[in-house]
Amino acid sequence: MLVPLDVTHQVRLTSRVIEERVKPINNAFSQFAIEAIGYDLNTHRFLRGAELIYLHDPLAVGVVIRPDLVKKERLALDVDTQEGQYYGRISEMSGDPKINVCLEVEAEEFLELFLGSLH
Repeated sequence: MLVPLDVTHQVRLTSRVIEERVKPINNAFSQFAIEAIGYDLNTHRFLRGAELIYLHDPLAVGVVIRPDLVKKERLALDVDTQEGQYYGRISEMSGDPKINVCLEVEAEEFLELFLGSLH
């Protein structure tokens, strides 16, 4: 199953969530999450001063655990492999083979799944 960036960008982890929901858990898992995502508890910012991050890899794992969290469609895709401006771009094509492609995510439900896994 493909979980493209436009879907992962629907799930935002903010400094407010870190401060109010992750930091108070105060266990090895929550501490690991804070360090792994590059959150600075002193400045209340993520790496490079960002106010939020996207949970790309955790969402991909979450979709495996809870496939009902996403709206998906079977699509045939083409990946641009030519060096240049569109290198790596994925576009829909006709024909086969088709794969499951996530189109939307229940962002709040996923965030609750993610946060619940830190306990």
